[in-house]
Amino acid sequence: MANSSRRYSASDIRRYTRCPRQWWYEARRDDLAQLTPAELERRMAALRRRHGAGAEALPAYLLLSDLAARQQQMAHGRAVHRAHAARVSRRRIGCLLPFASLCVVLLCVVYVLVIVVYVLVI
Repeated sequence: MANSSRRYSASDIRRYTRCPRQWWYEARRDDLAQLTPAELERRMAALRRRHGAGAEALPAYLLLSDLAARQQQMAHGRAVHRAHAARVSRRRIGCLLPFASLCVVLLCVVYVLVIVVYVLVI
């Protein structure tokens, strides 16, 4: 691992004793998830140069390509969210809470008036 000062929790040790390979894979994935898309692509290109056509079947290559695809999906999702937020902010819809609370107050006033009229009529 790149970070030798990592602290290990009890759950890390439990996962390691259950399956050392899975523990290594998850720890490796967590470290690689912090890489930029350019760095992920650079590492995938290095694997392709080193292993040729069979590189795409390697677990390390599959892990890197999965992380790159996930980063692209997250970037697309963030872009869609920003575009939607910009459209909504231009509309200036505002908060419906003041309108809703005004309706509740008016309903209460009408209810009280109905009760007063009912009492006066009887």
